Amino acid sequence: MIQLISTLLVAILLKTCAEKLDLSGNRLVGMIPTQFGKLVRLEELYLNQNQIGNSIPLQFGSLTALRRLDVSDNGIIGRIHPNLGLMTALEQMDLHNNRIGNSIPTEMGSLRALHRLDLSKNGL
Repeated sequence: MIQLISTLLVAILLKTCAEKLDLSGNRLVGMIPTQFGKLVRLEELYLNQNQIGNSIPLQFGSLTALRRLDVSDNGIIGRIHPNLGLMTALEQMDLHNNRIGNSIPTEMGSLRALHRLDLSKNGL
């Protein structure tokens, strides 16, 4: 379901100057599409309170304008990819209540603008 939505959304959003995408609480199921990494003008992305699984795509490292990312309350598994350290404008990242494991990559130390990081209720 999320794949079809993402194909349409990415096509539309690439032709606009959209800065915010809020898909929270829509019961979306599946993986976060790698195509979201093409939305380089995006400043806010809310995918919280869905049923998204798998991991956060490494292509999210291309979202250098992103200031807020919320993928909390999903089924995100695996590790935090080091590429997320490339999102240098990021101020808030909420990953709570998922199944993220391993450790926090040292690349996250590059996020100088980050002032809120919520990793509670994970397997860290």
